[in-house]
Amino acid sequence: MDKALITPFEEVVKAFNYLISPEGSRLSPPQLRGEIERFMERPGRYRFIVGADSHPHQGETVYVCALVVHRVGNGGIFFYWKRKVPRKDSMEERIFNEAIYSMRMADFVRTRLFPQGLPESVEQMEVHLDVGSAGRTRGYVSSLVGMVSSLGLKAVVKPYAFAATKVADRYSK
Repeated sequence: MDKALITPFEEVVKAFNYLISPEGSRLSPPQLRGEIERFMERPGRYRFIVGADSHPHQGETVYVCALVVHRVGNGGIFFYWKRKVPRKDSMEERIFNEAIYSMRMADFVRTRLFPQGLPESVEQMEVHLDVGSAGRTRGYVSSLVGMVSSLGLKAVVKPYAFAATKVADRYSK
């Protein structure tokens, strides 16, 4: 298939053969599920949170999508996916691609990691969007929140979207 015809959805499906731990280890879906289940052995309530960020570099754009498992009131763990693509996208395209990558990550969690359903201790699945009511991205908030909400996911925007603005941002530079 011509690389120009590959959509972000197809790219993400191919790319989620592994996620990366903060230590740099590549984890396959079964290994990733095992790490998540070990972390969740401790009683408590949990949230699954996904968020993406991107940064243009010379000749390429780096996209990072993070998966955060948050033990409510008591820390969390995270993993991420990273992809470099030829740089030819506008800020608007990048913002929408980030949302698409996040929604695909949420779908990956629901269909590949936990196909029998999310663990009972998971309160919700959130998508953290790198947009907010102030700044250059304010015009995209309602469209992106609508896209995410239409999938039954909770959309969170800046300043509360830490999976995108802190975790993914850290690894996209």
